[in-house]
Amino acid sequence: MRSSDLRNLTLAELSRALASRALSPVEVTEGYLERIHELDGSLHSFITVLPEKARAEARRAEGEIRQGQYRGPLHGVPLAI
Repeated sequence: MRSSDLRNLTLAELSRALASRALSPVEVTEGYLERIHELDGSLHSFITVLPEKARAEARRAEGEIRQGQYRGPLHGVPLAI
């Protein structure tokens, strides 16, 4: 899924897509990292972006979800503070 498609999803829709495995945490993370790369040069919304850590966490969440260890609505959802 392209980052432009992800931005149209609500948090609830994204959560359901991850729980049902219609989307993977890795796919979602890559989409958001792509969007950050495209827009943050002009928006300056992020001080620090840790793409490799985000990818590693997404792979871990994906493995857990695949193994039936889904932990709830935010499991696999990328989060920025």
